[in-house]
Amino acid sequence: MAGEKKRRRWHRVALAAGAAATVGGLGVAIGPAAPWVVQHFADGQRVGRIGKLHLEGVSGSWLGNLRVAHVEIADDEGVWLTADDAAATWQPLDLLFGMVTLDTVHARALNIARQPTLLPEQPSSGANIDVHIGALTLDSIGLAEPMLGQAATFNARLSLDYKGGNIDGLDLAVQRTDSDADHLIASYRPDRAYAMHVDVLGQPGGILARSLGVTEQGVRMTAQGSGTAQNGAAVFDAKIGDADLLAGETHWTEINWRVEGHGELSALPGLAELTKRIGPSVSFNASGAHIGAFQAHVETPFTSGDIAGALTDKHELDGGAHFLITTQRVSDIAPESPFELGGARVQGELRQARGVTAI
Repeated sequence: MAGEKKRRRWHRVALAAGAAATVGGLGVAIGPAAPWVVQHFADGQRVGRIGKLHLEGVSGSWLGNLRVAHVEIADDEGVWLTADDAAATWQPLDLLFGMVTLDTVHARALNIARQPTLLPEQPSSGANIDVHIGALTLDSIGLAEPMLGQAATFNARLSLDYKGGNIDGLDLAVQRTDSDADHLIASYRPDRAYAMHVDVLGQPGGILARSLGVTEQGVRMTAQGSGTAQNGAAVFDAKIGDADLLAGETHWTEINWRVEGHGELSALPGLAELTKRIGPSVSFNASGAHIGAFQAHVETPFTSGDIAGALTDKHELDGGAHFLITTQRVSDIAPESPFELGGARVQGELRQARGVTAI
């Protein structure tokens, strides 16, 4: 009996010692040893589809306060992105609760040499992650000429709150520093004092105009909104040169919402194949309850579409949403057909499950 009690006592001591060693080891891993852990375990890891990570000169007092002297991301063709003198303060334990919390992120220089060759896509977990970025600052963003046919430098700052699939706050400013040709400024607050402001400018020959394939025309986008979470309105407008690309407005009350607008798809060269199929213009309207039934209608010269369903408080489909697409003449949509094709309709139902939408 005495021997049995002694064995149990030693067993409890061993368990306690093992737990203490585990906690102590974890404390060391996220504490003084964190730079070594990050250097050896993050280095070489895949970053989504854009390449693999390489780190040099990792330092810091613990996992939530790190500096990296040099960062590289490389695809199969070599290094395409570098960052120097990067630092971050964040809350690593928030990851246990599905939250990424970045208090501050700063880099002295970010340089992009070219567009990356994307790696094969991997299956998505379907998990929703909330994101808080207190202050992200990039002192210099350098775009090399192979990116868009013109070298350029920018600076950028960002703060973001993204929760439950919704943007709860945004402040973004990207300013070109080697000329006045390009800028992107956006702020959004959907709380009691609702406010939205968007100002995007891409002058002819600039980076934004080049990225949209409208180098000679330029681009200008604006949006303004005000009100409260219960009542408000917003208007939005986008132009390619002097041509209207998109214009519309949205209104909401405590009970419901509605949005309507129109666009000239032909103003954007990248949509040429689509406009050949459905026509050069589009008009749309939608309305519904914040939680509950909604309906939407879209019309182009060659097609029209309707969808009706219901939304949950997370803005996801509640059950199925029935849709109907019609055309008076299929030959308008498929001009390559050797036969004349008349009217047609397609109908079905959309459903969501685990972050995936299926027909």
